[in-house]
Amino acid sequence: MALIGCPNVGKSSLLNQILKEKVSIVSATPQTTRSKIIGIRHFPAAADAPAAQIIFLDTPGLHRPLGHRLNQRMVQTAKAALQEADIVLFVIDATHKPPLPGSGRRDDEGAILELLSSVRCPVFLLLNKIDLINKGRLLPVIDAYRRVHPFELFLPVSAKTGDGIEPLLAALVQRLPDTVPYYPTTQSSDQPVLFRAAELIREKVLHHTRQEVPHAVAVVIEEYTEPPADRPRAATRIRARVIVERESQKAILIGKGGQMLKTIGTEARQELEPLVGRSVFLALWVSVKEAWRQDEQFLTEVGY
Repeated sequence: MALIGCPNVGKSSLLNQILKEKVSIVSATPQTTRSKIIGIRHFPAAADAPAAQIIFLDTPGLHRPLGHRLNQRMVQTAKAALQEADIVLFVIDATHKPPLPGSGRRDDEGAILELLSSVRCPVFLLLNKIDLINKGRLLPVIDAYRRVHPFELFLPVSAKTGDGIEPLLAALVQRLPDTVPYYPTTQSSDQPVLFRAAELIREKVLHHTRQEVPHAVAVVIEEYTEPPADRPRAATRIRARVIVERESQKAILIGKGGQMLKTIGTEARQELEPLVGRSVFLALWVSVKEAWRQDEQFLTEVGY
């Protein structure tokens, strides 16, 4: 099930709400998600239904690439997910103005609707952020989208409150193909711990910086060392390099007297400890790599 949509419509928040676990970082910064994130929701067998497993693909927000190779790769990742999915979940922000039939929109959402015209699998329209609008406004929005694409289902949801999640899951389970499960019931994501650690650190950078810094930040885990078996209470050691493109961005990240980097490290460590299951010693430092978003080799090395 591929979650697609424009930047900042709440795809990652919705996935976390579905899984009842944080597997995808979130922030108010557009294009926070840079890679395909797999999330798995398991359903135990019941008297009237067999066990089930739904695999969700959280994708980067579909947008017009802005020239950087990173942006181009993000868009390619999102488009590729359309070809992998049994069902496409097109997430929109229900508080935004809906499209007009025949308007020939050339914005990001118009481009997505054009892509959907070539998708052969069913497409659900998920109207997110219904906690922010009067429910009476939903019918005109649904009617507007009904006129621009033959969506199979229209489902109002809220990533914040969880409203509409159960009807969505019920509809998806009904349409699952009969097959063996791909993942064990203990697994909620396919992302390795190192990737999730780097993403959590990047999330804290996004929360505390503004303007050009968030889009120019990458995080690389340089060391990840578990304590020996005979020292179960010792800390996991993580050393991470936060990469930016200019010296001015480095100065912002470090902050006066190193206070910004210390805050980022403290908040990241607090989320990393439940993830790894023990205390964490986290060391961060900042380096500059000019124009890394245009460096194909570097983008491959960091997983983009």
